[in-house]
Amino acid sequence: MATTVSPYDPLELTELLKRRGHIRGNPVAISMFRDEIPEPYAGQMVEPCAIVRQAMDFGKHVFVDATHHSCVAGAWQAGFIEPPLEISTGSYLVDNTPFFTPEGALKVKTGENVLPFGTVRGIGAAPLDQVPAGVEIDTVVVVCEPLYASMIGGVRVAIDGTPPRGAAGTSLCGELFALPFHDRNVIITTGDVGGRMFNHVKPSEMFVIIPVEYLPYLANVVGARPNLTGLMEAIKPGYTAERDRKRDERAARAEAAGVAVQISGSMTTTMQWDDEARAVLAKAPAMIRDFAAPTLEEYAREQGYELITLEVMSEQMDSVGMRLDDVLAMADDDAAADELAGDDLADDLADEPPDELASGSDDSDEASGDRAPVNASASTTIAATPTQVWARLAEVGQWGSWYSDIRNVKVAGLVGSDAAFSFKTGPASVSATVSRWDPPRHLEFIGRSRGSTATYRFELSPSGDSTLVTARQAMTGLAARAMRPMMQKIAETSLPEWLEALKVICEAPAEELDTTTDAGSLS
Repeated sequence: MATTVSPYDPLELTELLKRRGHIRGNPVAISMFRDEIPEPYAGQMVEPCAIVRQAMDFGKHVFVDATHHSCVAGAWQAGFIEPPLEISTGSYLVDNTPFFTPEGALKVKTGENVLPFGTVRGIGAAPLDQVPAGVEIDTVVVVCEPLYASMIGGVRVAIDGTPPRGAAGTSLCGELFALPFHDRNVIITTGDVGGRMFNHVKPSEMFVIIPVEYLPYLANVVGARPNLTGLMEAIKPGYTAERDRKRDERAARAEAAGVAVQISGSMTTTMQWDDEARAVLAKAPAMIRDFAAPTLEEYAREQGYELITLEVMSEQMDSVGMRLDDVLAMADDDAAADELAGDDLADDLADEPPDELASGSDDSDEASGDRAPVNASASTTIAATPTQVWARLAEVGQWGSWYSDIRNVKVAGLVGSDAAFSFKTGPASVSATVSRWDPPRHLEFIGRSRGSTATYRFELSPSGDSTLVTARQAMTGLAARAMRPMMQKIAETSLPEWLEALKVICEAPAEELDTTTDAGSLS
């Protein structure tokens, strides 16, 4: 079937890249401003390549130009300035690093690695779904893990067979701004040491730079579900016969062992699976089940496991660079609706808030079975009145300005009882609802992300001239059960950090507050 291309919707493409491409933060639209710099873009005294992080992690509209930057080398490669000779020849690299030859340094600082001087007045960055009307986009930049970089970066391969350009060891500024200008190809790059550092890129992450002309094709690449059975039959002679033979052998071994477990249709396993693991696998398309079941069982036997659980599934996926979240996403995919079987997973994804917080009881009986898999609490004393602390805590849209682990806050209307808002924390997108609003004593909200439901409660109590603040978190759902040790550690770490950030912002003198820090987006 021929690929159908239609104009892309920035909102839909953003959501798709986050959900299926597992990108970090926002996809970033890079715009080359040749004349005036439009509002609401604000000049930043940062390294030119660092405008990616400003838009990606903080949702800002920013630009750099000849007077707004903090890196001469980056400003030269972005075409803003005529640089000192040591920059344009690359001699500063030869003088300060033991591995660059004069020839190598000169080449990475000239030619297609540099935007010709005067080409643009400035370069801007903004979240793709927040680009102002009338502003033209030149490229879109995303940051993600290599598995997803290969998928997103293959967009031009699917069109005309041209592979993406790989880049490493040169300047990220040149790769972001100059290379796309010169050859208009997709670029997959590690970025250089400085570019990775300035953008806070993790060791497992890469940059993908996509010229705007390929965006209409990107939804087909990221969102489509290939016919995996057809592909396997085409590239592996005898695949169907071999698959059926192995299935029959597994069924025979299961019958002989007396442990046959029906997964879906005629498929059986040869080991014991608990109900949750079986429900997740049952949601996957048949082709994935055919591959995943024997692979998981082989891994379990190698590790000495007698029962396959969600923990075993998550561990095996981690070992090959995959995520349990991908399976959960597959279960939610409308394209696989005809192949879904059972409702167990849907019930888990719709978990009610943990009873011990939702009911107002701080202590719960472990033996009752009602306790959430993940529970954490933390306290701190803040040198401010409860009213002053509440003023900071209740201003939800400003959380991202003083607590770095929360970003992209969006609040629907006024914050209060039953108010809805959303935010990003780590790789998770959270949709939240205020469930208790009792100024200045109690703030409670319920946050839902893929595979988990968490209740957060903040309690403020007077303590002399200060305020004792206690935070509690309880989480349920598949993600909480499948990855409980990791999720528990995250909760035990993040709550004290959240309270420490609240303490700092409440106790800071007014003249020391940084009013330029991202405050989240209000809508």
